[in-house]
Amino acid sequence: MSGDRDDSSPGSMEKRRVFSDLSMETFVASVEEESWEDVFCSNDVDVSYEMFHNLFHHHFDNHFPVKRVRSSSVSDSWVSDEVRQSSKNLLDLHLMRRVNPDLQASCADLGFFQGFRLLCFVQTGGLFSEGQHGFRAGKSTASSTGCFYDKILRFME
Repeated sequence: MSGDRDDSSPGSMEKRRVFSDLSMETFVASVEEESWEDVFCSNDVDVSYEMFHNLFHHHFDNHFPVKRVRSSSVSDSWVSDEVRQSSKNLLDLHLMRRVNPDLQASCADLGFFQGFRLLCFVQTGGLFSEGQHGFRAGKSTASSTGCFYDKILRFME
């Protein structure tokens, strides 16, 4: 029986609004066809807002009703601790770079803020072998970039 199902299990039911292209088009058409005259003619801002909110909410609920859908929980097991740490390091470096103008030039010299920056961290974290990076032929991202986090932290000292 579906009522006995654990809500946290994969494939459980949850309430959500579904926004399809068709429902968005019909919503826009309904809002455009609505007479907003009462909203604009009111002398009281609070009354105008309430009328606007009610009309808008009416159309929103009609075109995007809350439906019970089966959830498709996606496992994030591929996000390892190394990936999380690399992401945190990258964010730290980005923030340090923004507040320290001297660091901006250093980062440019290191070639850090280029398209392969996250892969450098992932690769230096040992998540990919040398041959798996596959997007800079003949050049290892780990060896060409080094450990930027350590270099920048040394620069900051």
